[in-house]
Amino acid sequence: MQGIDLKEWLHKFDNVYDSVKNTVHNIRNHPFLAEVGIPVHGLVIDPQTGKLELVVNGYQAAEAEA
Repeated sequence: MQGIDLKEWLHKFDNVYDSVKNTVHNIRNHPFLAEVGIPVHGLVIDPQTGKLELVVNGYQAAEAEA
């Protein structure tokens, strides 16, 4: 079984922040989760430093929709 070529997969993004926002949107609006209201956070990790950056705060997004 072959794994995912991470470098190739990562190069498909024009903007990692937009990609994270889009992914969070897709997860939050999935039929299994949309009605439950589970907070979904989006983060970016710097591969050099390991630092995490919060892009989407799922708690704030849930409050904004309430």
